[in-house]
Amino acid sequence: MHPVPSRRPSQDSDDFLHWEALGPDGLAVVCPSCITGEEQQAMDEDMMDLAEKVRENRLRRAAGRQGLRLSKSRRRDPRAIDYGCYMIVDTSTNAVVAGASPIAYNMNLDEVEDFLLGETA
Repeated sequence: MHPVPSRRPSQDSDDFLHWEALGPDGLAVVCPSCITGEEQQAMDEDMMDLAEKVRENRLRRAAGRQGLRLSKSRRRDPRAIDYGCYMIVDTSTNAVVAGASPIAYNMNLDEVEDFLLGETA
């Protein structure tokens, strides 16, 4: 970590970009007026995607502890009926336990969580 210079460095120095990014008080804060609406929306979507991925990984571990595997549809077309959906497979028999009726990969993460926590069967 670079020490924050007590005065503004010259624009030609290596410390200038660091100083400019941190600001004169050394706090790495981005003011709300410096971010456009599109940038804020992209950051929010990234955080949502990250939270969803964390939840998915947590459910994968829970399924593994029960001798099951959480399988996600490999579809890449967002308009496909099974895009982003899941099914649960028994690892010992390779049989689908949940999420294959009426079509394969028909569970969302809420349904997966309910199934793995025993709230629905």
